[in-house]
Amino acid sequence: MFVKIKFVFIVASAIAVQALATPSSTSEADAARHLLKRESPSTLQVFNGKKPDGDRVEKDNPVAGDVLTDDLDCGTISVTINKANDAQCNFQLPNNLVAGTTYTGSPAAGFFGLSVAGGCSGRLVEIARNCDSCTTLGENFNGLDCVGKAGGIKNDVNLCISGTTNLVAC
Repeated sequence: MFVKIKFVFIVASAIAVQALATPSSTSEADAARHLLKRESPSTLQVFNGKKPDGDRVEKDNPVAGDVLTDDLDCGTISVTINKANDAQCNFQLPNNLVAGTTYTGSPAAGFFGLSVAGGCSGRLVEIARNCDSCTTLGENFNGLDCVGKAGGIKNDVNLCISGTTNLVAC
């Protein structure tokens, strides 16, 4: 009797394992055999002090001219991708922006164009265009720093106001 119960348990276990391991459709079986390339996102994230302000904004496969916009309590911050380079910039906005005024500029190497509501004074705007150089088997970031140096480390750029509303690197 014990041998029969043990045999039934082993057979039932084998059937359950096979059911779990068998794909429910042909497309699942095909997908399991292919490596998938991750999308190439551009990301925009704004910080107020050390805390994120608003939601992280992403756009897959960005090209020059694409715009990422974040509507915040302080106003709207928009970033235009000016050049199709892998790059990252962390723009520290000046503390003396005037509410009700819109400030614009393409600071540092000009990879990104900014349009910032004056109410967002002092925010940190992080923008990255990543993964243009992704390979089929994974990501290989060969990006430029914010001033255009390959493999550089200068991503943090303090911004100042030039004239009345132009944002430039200090």
